[in-house]
Amino acid sequence: MARDPEPGGAFVFDLVDDGAADPAGPLAPPAAAAGDEPDGEQPDGDGAVPGEPSAGSGRMLRSVAPVAAVLAIVLGTGLGMDGVRDAARSEQMREVHGGVVDVSAPLTETWTWEGDVGSRAAVEEGLGVEVAVLGDVLVFESGAELVALDAATGAEAWVVPLGADPDCGPTGSAGWGQVATSALVCLAGPDADRAVTVVGPDGVVSAPRVLSAADTRRFGEPRPGPGGTVVRAERTGRVPTSGLGDGKCTELGECSGTVRAGQDLTVRAEDAVTGEERWRVTVPFRPTPADQCANWYGTSWNGSGTAVNLNSMLDPGGFGARITDRLVQLYGCGVEAVITSDGVALGTEIEPGTGSVESLRNGGYSGYTYSEAVRTVLYDAAGTVVGEIDGYAAEPGAVDGSGPDTLLGVGEPGARVVAYETDGTPAGTPR
Repeated sequence: MARDPEPGGAFVFDLVDDGAADPAGPLAPPAAAAGDEPDGEQPDGDGAVPGEPSAGSGRMLRSVAPVAAVLAIVLGTGLGMDGVRDAARSEQMREVHGGVVDVSAPLTETWTWEGDVGSRAAVEEGLGVEVAVLGDVLVFESGAELVALDAATGAEAWVVPLGADPDCGPTGSAGWGQVATSALVCLAGPDADRAVTVVGPDGVVSAPRVLSAADTRRFGEPRPGPGGTVVRAERTGRVPTSGLGDGKCTELGECSGTVRAGQDLTVRAEDAVTGEERWRVTVPFRPTPADQCANWYGTSWNGSGTAVNLNSMLDPGGFGARITDRLVQLYGCGVEAVITSDGVALGTEIEPGTGSVESLRNGGYSGYTYSEAVRTVLYDAAGTVVGEIDGYAAEPGAVDGSGPDTLLGVGEPGARVVAYETDGTPAGTPR
């Protein structure tokens, strides 16, 4: 259970052993009286330590704190505390980042919504249920509609018809990335008349804009982008005729060697409503392990479209992306990098397949590598490097906002954990 902090102080949690709990009821309180104040300040709890990703994939599971917050509200039981003061304290605990309601009693279902959840493409590609937190509602594709549910009651807040073959984003699913977004961009309709709309938190939809076939030929296929944009990407530059290296993949998908030549990738973001270009970034090709060049990118622009198939599987033109409200995370043959919603390329110094860049709650970013010793580069919100730390930069899972942001440097299993400020300055004693 949690004890009240001093005004402006941090919450203090008492852990109770199972043996001290009443089998017939909630966990027994600690020896101190419930109204006692803590004798002194207690250290903050450590956040969860992520496992080391596989070197072959070059990608890690991302945290989805916004979804966790929604589920805590939807699935929570009663507060189970007496008195106005305890109710106020519990409300505070729920509102902090990563906060949850009392779970000393079994959880019960609060509401149920029945129907298709998530896009057809996400289900086919095994990505699970992809949703977005848009303002105060939980939003997802359901067939040819965009459905918004009130997170507390499950009632439909609004429904937007989408049309044929819809594609809305940014969205996310458990284990992949953030799901909170400021607006949803939706593409729908047949290729010749495919149009884009922008959906706001209150369900208001912009006038549809037909996407130009000429832009598609010039810049690549469109996808919903961050910050109310449509994102396009296409391989650019000279097509190599030789010098691909010793990379090869078998029909079973087993790859070895290195692909040493290929085309750059140019990414363009245009305003979804007006079509005006906001930014354009070219990511240069770099020599890449062959397992990053297999023709399997399902969450992408679906390979190169003009695949060069060597031994049935190798595609030096293949690429894909995961798109959140703040990042376009590119991966593929020779082009692993991240572009912010403002058009700043990050992580281009990371060898393809050996790391990535993720967003931080304070508006900055962390770029990690695991080719040898794990290192993390810290960026501010503008994409400028501000520091570097040993290990992965893990954010605490629950914070009350009373102090400065802190990162945890987490290295190999069994290694010590060090607290850092967001510029890489040590903030605590190693443990």
